[in-house]
Amino acid sequence: MGGCATKGYRPILASLVEVLVGLGCEGEAHEYVDEALGMYGDMAPPDIVDWLGHVRMLMAAARVASLKDAERFWTEALRWNRHYNPDEEEVFTCGVVHMYLGLVRLKLGDPSGGQPTSRVCSAGVCGQGAAVFATGAGDIFD
Repeated sequence: MGGCATKGYRPILASLVEVLVGLGCEGEAHEYVDEALGMYGDMAPPDIVDWLGHVRMLMAAARVASLKDAERFWTEALRWNRHYNPDEEEVFTCGVVHMYLGLVRLKLGDPSGGQPTSRVCSAGVCGQGAAVFATGAGDIFD
């Protein structure tokens, strides 16, 4: 990492991951996700740009992971978003995360696992719109 672990490198890395996922190169994207998550884990203290980037990278990690690991990454994205943005559960990003978390739980055979997330998903995605908390377009549209 060294000199590459700069503030400007992290957003470029996130965009690269989105492009690789869009091209179907999940294996290669996974390597960059691991690199970026390591960077976010080593930062102290992060600022708002880092907060957004960290949550964005957790969402990317969920997109390239197995179903079981995806559930963990989506849950981590929610946890960190609550940490960074207390009292903001009904923002667009949380709605998107809840939507995917419910879908993953359904695919894992837990049809009731998505029910608690559906209310938040509706409030976040339908109630406030995409301008509230900007994520990468690849995090939302596959």
